[in-house]
Amino acid sequence: TPVVGCLAVRESLTRWLEAPFASRRKAGKVLPTLLDIQLPFALEECSYDFLPAKGGPRVTRSLAVAARQEDVRRKVEAMAALGLDPMALDQEGLALWTQSLYEAPPGPGEEDARRVIVSLRGEQGTLVMGRGREFISAHGIRPGDVGQIRRLLKSAPAAPLAGAEAGLPEGPSPVRWFWAGPGAADARLVADLHGQLGREWPGPSFVHAEPEAFLARALATRALLPGPLRCDLRSGALAHPAVLRRSRRQLTKAAALFLA
Repeated sequence: TPVVGCLAVRESLTRWLEAPFASRRKAGKVLPTLLDIQLPFALEECSYDFLPAKGGPRVTRSLAVAARQEDVRRKVEAMAALGLDPMALDQEGLALWTQSLYEAPPGPGEEDARRVIVSLRGEQGTLVMGRGREFISAHGIRPGDVGQIRRLLKSAPAAPLAGAEAGLPEGPSPVRWFWAGPGAADARLVADLHGQLGREWPGPSFVHAEPEAFLARALATRALLPGPLRCDLRSGALAHPAVLRRSRRQLTKAAALFLA
């Protein structure tokens, strides 16, 4: 049975990058350098990928996702201790974002609405922000620390664009709140958090169905179905043998086709 896992936002990171080239091929040559500048550790120590995004006429935009190879290896070993061998390791923040859109897509008039997803898991949690269908950022949080969540909402970019206004604006612009994770099954906890945060960022609140299984459902959906922002941080020397064999088969078929 194929198994997939993920790296938490505390074990990985996402960064929006812009290269001053219309050609994606040319941009691909400078994106690693742009990412290296933003990393707190050496790029050579990382597994990373660049996910394409809509850019401007003279700009190529990409969402970089990265994790230290040490953290990837530690995750593989932790899952092996449970008798599991993950074929792929996704990124938690991106998985939460795309699954929320998959299960509750923006309705008419909400294409540009701000969306905040809060995943509650005991003493740890995750905050994901975006606008319409576009992911902005993901952060680790302490679920009971409303002050920390407020600071993150105020300091994050309002949109994934260069020069975007900082902070999720307070006031009449509505925010759609979504809740997931085991803690989201506690209606009183969700109502309390939404009540405190909704004073500054008002908007409707929704709890995803079967919230305790939401992340697992997200990983399975992303592994089985095509869609945006797919990634696998178990790559390079740490790639799963089955994935390497499949890649070699594809290369062999391509070579045979050209020879024919």
